[in-house]
Amino acid sequence: MLFRSVLAPGSEPAPVAKDPAPTSTPAPTPAPVTTPEGRTCVPMADPVRGEAPVYNRTVKGYRQILAERLDPQGAHLDRWEVTRSVQSSGSQLGCPEGSVSMTGLGTKVGWRVAGESGQGVVQVFVVAPGGWPDSSVVAEYDDWQDRPVALPGVASAEVSVHEGGTAVVVHRADGFTVEIDANDLFGNNSLTPVSSLDLTVDQLLAAAADPRFTLP
Repeated sequence: MLFRSVLAPGSEPAPVAKDPAPTSTPAPTPAPVTTPEGRTCVPMADPVRGEAPVYNRTVKGYRQILAERLDPQGAHLDRWEVTRSVQSSGSQLGCPEGSVSMTGLGTKVGWRVAGESGQGVVQVFVVAPGGWPDSSVVAEYDDWQDRPVALPGVASAEVSVHEGGTAVVVHRADGFTVEIDANDLFGNNSLTPVSSLDLTVDQLLAAAADPRFTLP
């Protein structure tokens, strides 16, 4: 038998309770793990696609160090949002599944000169103890010269003056190696070089010696 609900004139149907809208809880970011060998293992991800915030935070800090050391007036280095770049190398050895220990991490930051349309670049790359030159991004230069330095925490340094720029490598007493390569042409982004970066070797070495250049 079929029943119908009949409402008295002027009455309204009772409100029907609705299930609350589902809410999504973002998955927590896995915490870094330290292995017995002393490696720090971080979640494996593609930092270029923004899937690993720890990489992005670290290299954004690199850009800030470069700005303080090489461009304190803020006249030349691109903002992080303009030429955001992440370069990395890592190893799964000794790390839990799904994570890696960083053997090298760095970034490229555009360099501009007022009134010019070209673009240069300053590249920094930080290499873990024991990882140089295998994880280097500048070791292919073949004209390295030892450079005596008296910088705190620095064991030795090298300089390469190459076509279009100057690269320096600082080997720190704590085992880290920091590379900075200043070039008048940002080859990925421009066809026109800048007239000059106006950076000295001593400035580049002092920047590379900054102890804040570390890995996640």
